Amino acid sequence: MNIFLTILATVVPVFAIMGLGFLYSRFRTLPAQELSNLLFWILIPCLLLGSLGTQQIDPLEFLEIGCGALIVMAIPALCALALFFRRPERRAMILASTFMNSANMAFPLALFAFGEAGLGRQVVFYVAVHALHVTLGVALARGRGGVQEVFRLPLIYVAAIAVVLAVTGTRLPAVVADPLNLVGKATIPLMLLLLGSRLSSAKKEHLGMASLAAILRLGIGFGAGLLAVYICDLQGLARAAVLLGAVMPSAVFNFVLGDRYSLFPELLATTVVLSTLVSIGTTPLALWFIGVG
Repeated sequence: MNIFLTILATVVPVFAIMGLGFLYSRFRTLPAQELSNLLFWILIPCLLLGSLGTQQIDPLEFLEIGCGALIVMAIPALCALALFFRRPERRAMILASTFMNSANMAFPLALFAFGEAGLGRQVVFYVAVHALHVTLGVALARGRGGVQEVFRLPLIYVAAIAVVLAVTGTRLPAVVADPLNLVGKATIPLMLLLLGSRLSSAKKEHLGMASLAAILRLGIGFGAGLLAVYICDLQGLARAAVLLGAVMPSAVFNFVLGDRYSLFPELLATTVVLSTLVSIGTTPLALWFIGVG
């Protein structure tokens, strides 16, 4: 029961903010392009640097969990590529299946289930995922010219600085970290408002593809997690972090990328919502398997 309450406490605010965005879009139009630029050039870089610049990560642990995270992302991506190779939605389905909500849903669950030490390992998993999300994810969403786009945006440079700071244990001074964190806190609510506004134009036809993406992200993702902990010989909290990350729903940032680059944003929005709803039931089962509950 406590696991369910923790999950609900995590997802209810998410859906509440999405609901506000949905309602707002019924009367007015959110300036998506301007907000997207704000996210990519200011808010997300501040969130990355502010959150990771205050972390300390053991380099060996980063390598072990990072390898596990790579396997967890690669297998659903390859499955999506094989299934939708000839479909125009191919890149959107790969994006939705590959990158998960590795922070704002995984963190409170890791803290509740495994304590502060478990949360620390979940942060390592998040760093590995997010470093690829803001680089390979951007290139995938952009399509042609994606590599140039990655280097044109500040995300890759900020991610590299943040990872170096975290791995070397170099902490940003409070006078720098505090303003960055303050600005970065606007990132998640703004992304959710944009997501909710897009749901107002989502169609029933998206449900079929979104369901397949949710199966790849949650079902194949869990299988990939089991393979990852076996190949990387992960034990204890490192194993728990990879398996918990493997069953997280599709990330909201996938929709933000789709919206920015006109990559089936309504489909990606539907996938985020559907996979999050399904995860309310599947996450307790995963935690039971890992060894909680």
